[in-house]
Amino acid sequence: MTTTTTSATTSVTAPLITKRILINATQTEELRVAIVNLASQELLDLLTDRQSYKTKTGNIYMATITAIEPSLDACFVNFGSKNQAVRSKSSSNPLLFR
Repeated sequence: MTTTTTSATTSVTAPLITKRILINATQTEELRVAIVNLASQELLDLLTDRQSYKTKTGNIYMATITAIEPSLDACFVNFGSKNQAVRSKSSSNPLLFR
């Protein structure tokens, strides 16, 4: 009894890389990250991170509404910083604008 083994070769093509991430960390104070489309040489996104600048975007704070501006569909809130923040109607409770 004879056993014959045949192996089929499958060609696998690697996906075409269309984007590149560029990182500039030459300065100790600032880090820059860019995402570029290789085909069109178009800048898709640019992110900058500074050690001395701390953002409050995306954090959760307890705040007091100081003014509602219906013409802007926005309200101004005081969350303890020296500047007030502006919240749009779409990101606030709709009951505030009745």
